[in-house]
Amino acid sequence: MQINHYQLQQASRQANANQNIPTYRLINGASTTHKVLIHIMGFNAKASVNALWIAKQLELIPPQHLVHLNDIQYIPSRRKWFAAFVTKKTGSPTSYVKKEHYSVEIYRSDNEQQLQWALYHEIAHFVFYKHLTPTLRKQWVTELYQQGGFVTDYAKTNGQEDFAESYACYLCDPQMLNRFPEKYLYMQQL
Repeated sequence: MQINHYQLQQASRQANANQNIPTYRLINGASTTHKVLIHIMGFNAKASVNALWIAKQLELIPPQHLVHLNDIQYIPSRRKWFAAFVTKKTGSPTSYVKKEHYSVEIYRSDNEQQLQWALYHEIAHFVFYKHLTPTLRKQWVTELYQQGGFVTDYAKTNGQEDFAESYACYLCDPQMLNRFPEKYLYMQQL
């Protein structure tokens, strides 16, 4: 697994005019083919899980999987789920051109391991919808998911959740995913 190095810079952007939420820009080197620019917002600099910790977790993800991901936000909430992948379309109601904004939102976590898994899981949804070709998505949903062999009970929900859980497993615990060789090989080739 290749380690990618990113630069984390303090950004002046504010997420909300009424509150100053810590915001950082994560960028990769100018010489790379895949440009990555992600705003990391809401993570307290003094907490054990801060923007630097998030940036470190992203080093395992291939840069091409992060292209067009706009931000990763910490939004404290009492929701029953830990995180979400969110797509928002912007533009006037009469405009034919809509700009898409892709975010990973983290609502809560009980520990760093759980947060890491949730982060990778939500990024996997982004990768599935934005970066996989229709042929690769179909292969996962109609072949690999149908074969069974799930890394978690939640992966049994549907093909997209199986992909997201398998992607997170590949980054967090590759040996566990290796129990399902075809899924492991698929992830290795992404």
